[in-house]
Amino acid sequence: MCPRHPPEPAKLRGNGLSQPALPASLPKQSYRVFIVESPAPKDIYHGRSESTGLSATLKLAGVDVVERRVVNTDMLLEALAEIHGQLASSGPVPIVHVSAHGATDCLQLCDGKRLTWDELSPVFELLNAASGGRLILAVSSCHGIHAAKMSKESVAFHHVVGPVDTIPWSDALVGFVNLYNLTVRQGVDLADAVNRLNALQGPKGKFGTLEGVAVKKAWTEVQLKAKLTKILDGFRDAGMLPKTK
Repeated sequence: MCPRHPPEPAKLRGNGLSQPALPASLPKQSYRVFIVESPAPKDIYHGRSESTGLSATLKLAGVDVVERRVVNTDMLLEALAEIHGQLASSGPVPIVHVSAHGATDCLQLCDGKRLTWDELSPVFELLNAASGGRLILAVSSCHGIHAAKMSKESVAFHHVVGPVDTIPWSDALVGFVNLYNLTVRQGVDLADAVNRLNALQGPKGKFGTLEGVAVKKAWTEVQLKAKLTKILDGFRDAGMLPKTK
């Protein structure tokens, strides 16, 4: 059982996302971090907040941080709309850091509402476009790297970074603090920073990063191959092509 997130429902299991070789990241430059957190009610009760620790650490390091907490879909959309209004195609690279409970195909908000990556994709496509295609999406949740699925149809981010499996609160917070220390403060590119981070993280705290354009291309190739296979199978069933052994 994940110490941070509730167990995945059965319908969310078994649709894993493969992790290809890490791509090149954006060049060294300045960043602005937008933190959007939606904790579970029990997290609020016990005083657990990733955004509090992360924001304080980044601000002490002189990083420009905007922090918002949301409890439902309306508040999430309001926060993302506010971020959209502050994005530009030049200047600091925006990092949108989303902290919530999650599974392989969704995020779960404070009120228990599950939002699938397909539902969230159009919003992040707008954010990425507003940033000139430079948006870095950091998803701090169990299976956060699966947010890459938002780039199936169109590109929703320049890069996405997040845990590849279930992850405890402590590993998520410490992992992102170390990641931002490497990228935002030291100028290490994202792919190299993730590799360095994984050398330090425990067996249940591994991170991954994927490029939005590469995800869309890979998904398109898979879809085209599936369609071609279906067409060829139809020809074989009709006796127009020999059946494969």
